Amino acid sequence: AITRLAEPPGAPQTVLLLGLDQPKVSTPAKGEVQLMLLARVHPEDGIELLQIPTELKVLLPGQQLKPLSALYGIGGVALTSDVLAQLLGGDGDPLRPDRYLLLSIGSLEQAIDSMGGVPVLLREPIRYHDKTGGLSINLQPGQQWLNGEQTSQLLRYRGLETDGHRRLRQEQLLMPLANRLADPTVVPALPDLLQELTQSSNTNLSQGEFLSLLSAGLQDPGRMRI
Repeated sequence: AITRLAEPPGAPQTVLLLGLDQPKVSTPAKGEVQLMLLARVHPEDGIELLQIPTELKVLLPGQQLKPLSALYGIGGVALTSDVLAQLLGGDGDPLRPDRYLLLSIGSLEQAIDSMGGVPVLLREPIRYHDKTGGLSINLQPGQQWLNGEQTSQLLRYRGLETDGHRRLRQEQLLMPLANRLADPTVVPALPDLLQELTQSSNTNLSQGEFLSLLSAGLQDPGRMRI
């Protein structure tokens, strides 16, 4: 069971998860964030996930309105986290995440492939080609296993629809991903998988903290609240 991997955290922890539209994380910061999630992990009560609209626009000092997706390219994780903390805090004190994880397309695809893919039920075909954006999708309807590249394509795809439709597709992938991570056949490989992930991404989570949060948050994936 996943709970045997590590002790749960001593107190609830909040992690900011950012999905970058670039093959890898580079310095200086480059690209846009296409996935924003705030995860609240409770030691004994599972995990809560909040999807944040990346198209939401904010006014930065001395600049015009900018969507949240563009903040990373302007000021990296620090600016993105600071702005979100202000937004979530409202008129009160900023609600700053305890940790962050910035995933590139490459690191996400590698992680999915390392766990053997993700089972997904698609209700309609998805066909799309964007040469400029480097995105080409040809997925058939029905229950199937998606590899890392196909999963990242589905997470990024918006097509001619709205960002809201893309968020809905992202949400539909969260539960299969959680179930896969908690699968008894995958759990023994998680320490090595997370070591690879932390090396190819940008995060202030140690491997031990990562395992602790997964152990607490995914002890019962069915209790995950989105």
